[in-house]
Amino acid sequence: MTTFPPRPITNETELIATQNRINSILDKGSLTKDDRDYLKVLGMLVYEYEEEHEPILTISGV
Repeated sequence: MTTFPPRPITNETELIATQNRINSILDKGSLTKDDRDYLKVLGMLVYEYEEEHEPILTISGV
């Protein structure tokens, strides 16, 4: 895990790298508590980036 320290995501390239790291951990199958904690932190960073940079469009008239 130390090869990919959690850092704020500032661009699309970093977002993709973080998502790839999440996927590689999930692909392992059996997760340790450390894996789950690390995934939680990475997930929060992805969520924070997406909330700021990828707003959900409001649909009206449906």
